[in-house]
Amino acid sequence: MTSLRDGNICLKIGVTAHRDLSHADEESITRQTREFFASLQHMFPDLPLVVVNPLATGGDTLVAQVAINMGLSLEVPLPMPLTEYQEDFVDPHSLEVFQALLRQSLVFELPLAQGNSLESIREQGDARNLQYAQLGTYVASHSHIVLALWDGKDVYKPGGTGSVVNFQLHDEMSGITGEHGVDHLLADKESDLIYHIHCPRAEEETRDRGRWLSNESVFECVEMPERYRAPFLHLQDFRLDGLKYQSAIKSSGISLIEHRDMRSDPNLKEIDNAHQTADWLAIRYRGFVERELFFTHVLAVLMGASFIIYSEYVEFSILLPAFLFFFFVALFLNKMAGHFQWHRKYLDNRALAEGLRVQFYWTLAGIEDYNGAAFTYDNMMQKQDMELVWIRHVMRSVGGSGRVNPDRASNGLELAIDNWIGDAEAETGQLGYYDSASLHREKKLKRNEFYGTFTLWVGIFIALLLLAIGSILDDTATNILFILMGLLPLTAGIRQAYAYKKADKELTKQYQFMHKTFSNAQRQSLAAKSDPVMQEKVLRALGEACLEEHSEWILIHRERPLEHSGLHA
Repeated sequence: MTSLRDGNICLKIGVTAHRDLSHADEESITRQTREFFASLQHMFPDLPLVVVNPLATGGDTLVAQVAINMGLSLEVPLPMPLTEYQEDFVDPHSLEVFQALLRQSLVFELPLAQGNSLESIREQGDARNLQYAQLGTYVASHSHIVLALWDGKDVYKPGGTGSVVNFQLHDEMSGITGEHGVDHLLADKESDLIYHIHCPRAEEETRDRGRWLSNESVFECVEMPERYRAPFLHLQDFRLDGLKYQSAIKSSGISLIEHRDMRSDPNLKEIDNAHQTADWLAIRYRGFVERELFFTHVLAVLMGASFIIYSEYVEFSILLPAFLFFFFVALFLNKMAGHFQWHRKYLDNRALAEGLRVQFYWTLAGIEDYNGAAFTYDNMMQKQDMELVWIRHVMRSVGGSGRVNPDRASNGLELAIDNWIGDAEAETGQLGYYDSASLHREKKLKRNEFYGTFTLWVGIFIALLLLAIGSILDDTATNILFILMGLLPLTAGIRQAYAYKKADKELTKQYQFMHKTFSNAQRQSLAAKSDPVMQEKVLRALGEACLEEHSEWILIHRERPLEHSGLHA
């Protein structure tokens, strides 16, 4: 068996297929499967394909052999311990093929379903069927696309092909009940994509080519529907950025693995690799965004100053071309930011990094973020647009949610509390971060408010001064005072617009809220020091609160994109 991969951003294709294929149809099904994989490689040439395949006899084996021949990677989730699973391979040749494919795959075992035991699953029946139902939900939930070799008939045997298709489309699996957020019942389901290759089990005519299915549409084509393509393109961009800056990320990226006991868990390493990449990229693109915002607003001040001074001193004719120069430089910066997608990449990578932070510490603490039918973070950013789906795609594909994890640290819960929540006085964890960051933002907000009030009263003072002694002042003094009356509110207004663009006021409130949330989590976790079950509940509630706040954070910023400035044309 292959050890867990060291975290690679990829496009995962889950497989569900009938076991009893017709030999007459195998050639057509093989060709269509090959064409499907080839079309994905053509659409996303820089996104490796990984096939999540349980390697059951029949269709699963056929797809696995096509994937291996095309150089694709295989992940094999086992619904039960290997010795038990092999009992379902009654044909010696099928067992031999299965074992040969295992040697070329990444293999991991799923845990026993709730209420099952090794004894209960040894016999054919409900308990064993429940393991297959759990396997079906795992394959669908850990894949971006499901490849279904299916006869198209709605037969919902637990874990059967029809049931897996139904789960992918409607989140319903016979024999398994899951919890879904009521707030998102009306949200679009974006992880419902199926490529269906018709696989008749009786004497029927096989379709010549596959088709795409979603929970509300059928697309009779090989090419992926457009609305699903954009998130995978963003996923591909993320991978390319990670590869481009790989050496810099390795040398200066911030790792969440801060204790030696965390290093033995490959699941944590996989999540940490993705988090380091997202965090480093977010910091990089934030720098671009902040510089673009700063320089465009400085240029706006210079434009305003040029106009105001020119209106008082027409003889300074150089100010008119200077005004145009400042305008076009600002416009160029704005266009460049839009072309390179600095703002989108900053927001997306920051939201991804914070989501992965929650996933990391949940994994460390042994808090299962998979309830049998959905991930907790499947509800993250459901209210935002389709292009943010790729963030959930990354979170779904890394880590080991739903797997048996023999390498988890025995003191993982304690480590999660110490390193995630932390302590404000010791300046550790997120509590230490939000404690200092919220204070810094409060001071910054007060400085902005003071500057606005100061310029207002100075402007009023200058107006009163002109009213009182303007008649005795010479033209130069009067012009200077008029220029100051124009410049002071201009700079105050542009500074206010700059703060609005950065959402300083809203983010200060959000940081204060997060500080309070982590303070409460610290207090409750300390109170439940002898109750690990309660501590797990605290960390779960904390993670859900963090995911919700990060969703709000990205929503605030996406409402204020760089291109919606007064300089945009």
